Amino acid sequence: MPGPAQTSLYSRYLLLLLLIISGPLGAATAGLPMVVRYPDEGTVWPTYLYRYELIKQILETTKSEYGDYRLEPYRAKDPGVKRQAMLISEGDQINLLWASPGTAIANANVIPIPVDILKGTLSSRICLTNRMSKAKLNAVTDIKTLKNIRIGQGAGWADVEIYTFNKIPTVLSSSFAGLFGMLATNRFECIAFGIDEINYIYSEKTQEMPMLEIDKTFLIYYDFPVHFYVSAKYPELAERFKKGMLKLQMNGEFDRLFDHFYQDKLKGLNLNARRVICLKSPFVPLEKQCLHNL
Repeated sequence: MPGPAQTSLYSRYLLLLLLIISGPLGAATAGLPMVVRYPDEGTVWPTYLYRYELIKQILETTKSEYGDYRLEPYRAKDPGVKRQAMLISEGDQINLLWASPGTAIANANVIPIPVDILKGTLSSRICLTNRMSKAKLNAVTDIKTLKNIRIGQGAGWADVEIYTFNKIPTVLSSSFAGLFGMLATNRFECIAFGIDEINYIYSEKTQEMPMLEIDKTFLIYYDFPVHFYVSAKYPELAERFKKGMLKLQMNGEFDRLFDHFYQDKLKGLNLNARRVICLKSPFVPLEKQCLHNL
């Protein structure tokens, strides 16, 4: 029969084992599925379906190295960027997010996966405008004339700092829905959406606001990549995502998946015929920006 010292040592061993299993790395250690928690807004924001599929592909292509996985989408209603940053830092309810440099999420306690999952489409912006503003937008030819129009932005969007850095006037709305009412009443001339999202947003809003239209003359470009970010409390999950992204890039699946979701949507935007106005972002090295014709 073991003595008190042996019993105490055995108890401490069991406690240590339980802590390892229940911690962020415990799933892999115990042979359990790796749990991935991220916000699921698919029914509200269908453009995110590509992101969800990419997450699955990354996890599938790394199963031989990291084992099985379990997706536990976080479905709380519109948690907001600041709350998401807090949740991913804590790592309990959310351990995976996507965001751009300069955002609260990118500055949280996270490990970045430095691949632009949207391949520059959120860096390329087209104006959703009011038809009454068409003449003003037609007159925009460069950054100097861009300063003659006002850009609508959500309060707290990282883009606001980019426009401010380039001395472009912005008008802020406290809500996403409020932006469209302000555009309809000429509070500003443009909401600049990424080329991956503008067609969907236009089709959603034009039925109730027929005065809205997509500008056909110019494109605003600034470096605004979208990266996956993993909670720093889950370093093995971050390692899995880095290796999974690399695999998908090397075998061509990343390109194929992106084209499946976006190729047809981008065709109708006449991108090659647009004037390109390049802005500099304070979130990435300035010397590498606006160096080439886009």
